[in-house]
Amino acid sequence: MKLSDLYQEWLEVKIFPSPRSEATLSKYHKFGKIIQTSFPQDIQEIKPSTYQRAFNEIGKSTGRDYSRRIHQTIKKVVQFGIADGIDIQDFTVGLEIFAQNPKKLREEKYLHSLNDFELVLDHCKRHFNYTDSISAYYLYLLFQTGLRPGELLGLTWDNVYFQSQEIHVENRVSTITLKQVPPKNSFSVRTLPINSDTLEVLQEIKEKQELMLKNHHMTNPNNLVFVHWNYKHTLPTHTTLTKSLKTVLDTLKITPRISLYGARHTKLSVLLANGVEMAVVARYAGHVSNEQIIKTYGGLLDEIKTQGFEQIRKI
Repeated sequence: MKLSDLYQEWLEVKIFPSPRSEATLSKYHKFGKIIQTSFPQDIQEIKPSTYQRAFNEIGKSTGRDYSRRIHQTIKKVVQFGIADGIDIQDFTVGLEIFAQNPKKLREEKYLHSLNDFELVLDHCKRHFNYTDSISAYYLYLLFQTGLRPGELLGLTWDNVYFQSQEIHVENRVSTITLKQVPPKNSFSVRTLPINSDTLEVLQEIKEKQELMLKNHHMTNPNNLVFVHWNYKHTLPTHTTLTKSLKTVLDTLKITPRISLYGARHTKLSVLLANGVEMAVVARYAGHVSNEQIIKTYGGLLDEIKTQGFEQIRKI
C-alpha cells in the first residue's frame, strides 16, 4: 500500500461524507496530488528521514503555512491507518518545515482591471462550442455571476427565472466528487439578479442542451444546466475547468493566474468598483456580513485606482 492509497481511503471515510465546502474539497484534491508525487514508495518504507527529505522538496514550491497543512493532514491519515491496524510507524514525528514560497497575496487572487475582466468574457464567448464542450460557457457564467464554482455547477433549470432575470441559488455540486453537497451556510441560499447577456447565454445553453440530450439519448434527471455528453460523469471536473481557465489566461497573457474562485473574487471586486453598496454585495455573495467582503474581495481595480489618484491630485 502507498501513502496515497491510504489517503484516498481516509478521504472516502472521513472527508467526503461530511458537509465540507467546495474550497475545502478542492484543497484535499490538491493535497492528494502532492502526496502521490512525493511518496511513490510503499508506505512501510517511509521513515522519518524519508518524510523529511520529501517535505524539503515540497517546501521549495509551497509556502510554510501550506506545507504545514499538508503535514497535519498526513498526520491524521497515518493515525487513521494505525488505528485501523495497518503495520506502519508514525514517520511524521519530528518534522521540521523549510518552505521558500511566501503566502499568496490577495492581489494574486483576482484580475486587476475591468479591461482584463471584459477580455476574458469576450474570449469565452468567442469560443463557445457546445458540440464539444461546455467549459467556455461555464467560465463565462462563473465570471458573470460571481457564484462559487460548486454553486454554478449545481445550478438547475428549475432555478433559472428567465421572465424576471434571476437565478435562485440553493444547490451545490462538488467539482471534485461531482456529488451534491449542502449549501455553505444559510446565507448561501439566495436569489440573484442577472444581466441580459447572462440570460442570453443561459437561453443558448438550454436550447443546445435539449438537442444534445435528444441526439445522445441522454437524460437529465436533476435538470442540471451543465450536463454534457462529453464528460465521463456528464459534468466537467475541477481539473477540466481549471485547465480551461489556464488556457484562457495564457492565451490572453493575463496575470495573475487566478483559480476558479478567482473569477468570483474578480466579479465581486467589479461590483464594488461600480459602486454597488457593500451590504448588497455581501448578500449577493452569500456572506453573513460585510467583513468577509472587505477582507477577501475588496480588490482595488487599476481603473478605479487611477481615477482615485486623479481625484487626489485635484484636492
